[in-house]
Amino acid sequence: MKSRLIALAAVSAMALIPAGNGVARTRTTEPTEVVRINVTITDTRMTLDQKSAERGAQVNFWVRNVGHRVHDFTFEAQGAAALSNLGYTTGAIKPRSRAVVLQLFMDFRGQFDVKSTQKADANKPRLKQTFNIT
Repeated sequence: MKSRLIALAAVSAMALIPAGNGVARTRTTEPTEVVRINVTITDTRMTLDQKSAERGAQVNFWVRNVGHRVHDFTFEAQGAAALSNLGYTTGAIKPRSRAVVLQLFMDFRGQFDVKSTQKADANKPRLKQTFNIT
């Protein structure tokens, strides 16, 4: 009887070990922090209140178009980070519209272009910025 009780206790203890390890692990797929970046677009210029974030952060771009024409906000990447070179965009933002949010998880280090891709904005260098992920 005593040996059966010891064996049962040993089996019970072994069953609890994997559960304890699973709870203690960190979650590497969740963002380490959430960063808010305010973007203001006029008809001649784009400004970001921060131009970088750390790898692993979730960045929320809050975009306001204070100009008189339609603009958009596009986060462009090249290579592996771009998922077949697709850009992430807010789409067209009407004049004097506020708080369009583009949420991105910063998974790759490097320099990326943020710009307005509207046809009228193509030749305006101030409507293009560089965003760094460190």
